[in-house]
Amino acid sequence: MHLMTRMQRIRAKRNARHRKRLDAAAQTVRDIAKQHGLDVGFFGSYARGSTGPRSDLDILVLGRESSNDTRAFMRDVERTFVDRNLDMDIVFEKDMDRRPMDVVR
Repeated sequence: MHLMTRMQRIRAKRNARHRKRLDAAAQTVRDIAKQHGLDVGFFGSYARGSTGPRSDLDILVLGRESSNDTRAFMRDVERTFVDRNLDMDIVFEKDMDRRPMDVVR
């Protein structure tokens, strides 16, 4: 039987709290995207389920939407998360050579 050390328990709790923050942020991003008629997915450690306490949220804007829609989306995401101390990267599918393999919606 494997027993966790005190430090391992602390890290596991910290990771779980951060994962909950990422889950809530992802849902908020989905809601903002929907308001602008956009479809988003997530990739990277969040999509793989391997987040840690320093993981960011990698957002993929799917499709080839107009620049007005995407600018408004980015503005609203920035306004929503400016004070939340959560790093995000927003990537547009139309600007990529190929789609990341680990995209989830």
